[in-house]
Amino acid sequence: MPQFLEAFPEAKNTAIQGTLVATILMAGALTSLTSGSISDKFSRKRTIMIGAIVAAVGCFLEAGSVELWMLILGRLIAGGDQKTRKGNQT
Repeated sequence: MPQFLEAFPEAKNTAIQGTLVATILMAGALTSLTSGSISDKFSRKRTIMIGAIVAAVGCFLEAGSVELWMLILGRLIAGGDQKTRKGNQT
């Protein structure tokens, strides 16, 4: 974690650390409310494919983030996909 704190010194704050962890879960909880209707409208296969693309965008943004807001945004995007894709894989 020293390299992470070097890149994002704001993350030494425990509230920021909690926000980083919670963003992926909050976004996942919100998108889980609509994943069923999206799956019914577009089919489960397409929903999973779209979710995978959204996850890739979020992960690329996280990996390439140079500012804390970019990291949080990437986690929100990746978390938004989390329940959309996983909720349809039954």
